[in-house]
Amino acid sequence: MIPMRPIPAAWFEALVAKDDAALALEALARSGAFELETRGHPALTLIEMSGPMQKFAELERRYHAYWPLAQALPAPGLRSPYVAASQAIEKLERWEATARPLVLRLQALAHERAELHWWTAACHALAGSRLDFGLLAQAGPWLAVRIMLLQRGEKLQAPAALLVRRFELDDQHGMLLLGPDAEMAQFCQQAAHLKVRLLNIPVWVHGTATTLRETIAARLAGIENETQQTRQQLEVQHQQHDLHHALGDLLRLQWFGNCAGVFPESDVFVWITGWCSDRTRLMHALEASGARAAAHFPPAPLSSEAPLLLRNPRWAQPFELFSKALGMPGRNEADPSQLLALIVPLLFGYMFGDVGQGLILIALGGYLQRRYAAARILIPCGVSATLFGLLFGSIFSLHGVIPALWLQPLDHPLSVLAVPLVAGALLLALGQLLHALQAFWQGQLRVWLSNEAGLLLLYGGAWAAWFLPRAGWLALGGAALYLLGHYRRTGKAMALLSGLGSLLENSLQLLTNTLSFARVGAFALAHAGLSLAVTTLAQASDTTASMWVLVLGNIVVIALEVLVVSVQTTRLMLFEFFIRFLRGEGRMFRPLPAPLYFLKGES
Repeated sequence: MIPMRPIPAAWFEALVAKDDAALALEALARSGAFELETRGHPALTLIEMSGPMQKFAELERRYHAYWPLAQALPAPGLRSPYVAASQAIEKLERWEATARPLVLRLQALAHERAELHWWTAACHALAGSRLDFGLLAQAGPWLAVRIMLLQRGEKLQAPAALLVRRFELDDQHGMLLLGPDAEMAQFCQQAAHLKVRLLNIPVWVHGTATTLRETIAARLAGIENETQQTRQQLEVQHQQHDLHHALGDLLRLQWFGNCAGVFPESDVFVWITGWCSDRTRLMHALEASGARAAAHFPPAPLSSEAPLLLRNPRWAQPFELFSKALGMPGRNEADPSQLLALIVPLLFGYMFGDVGQGLILIALGGYLQRRYAAARILIPCGVSATLFGLLFGSIFSLHGVIPALWLQPLDHPLSVLAVPLVAGALLLALGQLLHALQAFWQGQLRVWLSNEAGLLLLYGGAWAAWFLPRAGWLALGGAALYLLGHYRRTGKAMALLSGLGSLLENSLQLLTNTLSFARVGAFALAHAGLSLAVTTLAQASDTTASMWVLVLGNIVVIALEVLVVSVQTTRLMLFEFFIRFLRGEGRMFRPLPAPLYFLKGES
């Protein structure tokens, strides 16, 4: 078994040629084994790249929606950051010169498309009207026509000089306005503070609202066709100006600039420092990048705090999420992940004991684990649920189909409740022993022996007294040891009173924590009761319906119980078990994020 104590990450330093700094840092980020941390030296200024990167930011604001960012990839070959930025900006400027008319046309088509969609809704609302929109479009020069759309509930009173035809849309109401141009302009300006959409009447409209809808549909089809052709022309410009590589280079340098604001540098070299979680993987990534760099792993700076790593076997790694939910275990704290790999499935399976439903959880975990690493927890939990299903004699909520190897929960409720209480007591005692182990690591074992050891003896003796009355002396001895420890720390008799109060508080807390494990048995009984309800409904239905009731009932049981049992298991771990020894005050290792184009799957 791998030691339970977290280990610190290794300190890493690399002296990199300045022209290769972006490439080297990208390789370190891609490895997933590097956390950036600098030594507080003068910052890498990147002044020579500030001009090109400012130009890129300006172009990005205007054209990012029309760039093939999903295909962006840095150009191959080693170049200095300044040269790469300058060449990429030149490509973007040449692209802008030819692509700008196409972009403007796409924007105009998008605006017209949006307008026509609102016109379609307005025409649908005005379908019964005999107004000739062609005549309205020719109004002028003294008359003006507008369609105004307002959010439902907004009230707007038109002036008397304007003729108004109101109509209703799904979530808006509209007004068709006709009147003098000066009054129309003044009214539209007054309505500007409201959520108002103004539609102008295109010069090409003719006929009533019904015939106009057909014209608009034809125009929308033409817009879609023209948009597709324009985008194809724009893609040709992307290829001609090598926009994919230009954007890749600039995105790499933009990411590098965001990371490299505090890199120490000289005229030739850049000094990259940080923490490493896997030396071999980090060195292989740096060597494969082709960057000119010399790296080593010296002792960490005295003033730094190393991030911590959990070194668990693969079967225990999914259970790290429980301790990380509280926080990273400290350097002198125990990582309980390997213990949880046994404890969590046992608690889960006890509350979810069913052979068929357990097998479904195994299959579900196997299917989801490729996409969600945490889903691997379902596999051992499903195995445990299957085993407890054999003990309880339950398969797909049916009891009696297979013999119960132990008991049926509803027939022996007190036994089902008692077992988790005993298991909870053992678990809490284990938590106190882990606290003793941590005290040993911290050089505080003597303090633990004079305090917590007495509490452990009291707790264990009280439990043993249920089965062997003479063990009550062990509990009394634990109480005396606890009080004696308080007295020895101060040498004052008053310490006995404070120690007695502390002993009562901790004893009641242990009692409360122990009783909390009764919920495990309660949820096992609830699961059995819910299964009985499903089978009772199935038996009360006819042959065809009973099968569907059984299938749907099992789906409901699985969905409901997985949620409830998962919440209860997590609660017991965090608030009953961890509270005995774990504080979660360690620093978590946080790898440097890779550039966006790499995270999207490009290589």
